Amino acid sequence: MTSLTTLNMHRYKSLKLLPNELSNLTTLNKLDIKGYSSFTSVPKELNNLTSLNILSIEG
Repeated sequence: MTSLTTLNMHRYKSLKLLPNELSNLTTLNKLDIKGYSSFTSVPKELNNLTSLNILSIEG
């Protein structure tokens, strides 16, 4: 799935960390993460998302 441009991740209760594999989504333009109050950090691999223009994180 290399042409994905928008990913909305909302309230997946069992998810504690963002998967490092997100860095493989090289065409991702928008990453919208909401409802994860347990997150303490964002993986450094997200720096590889050179097309990412919008990163929205809400707890």
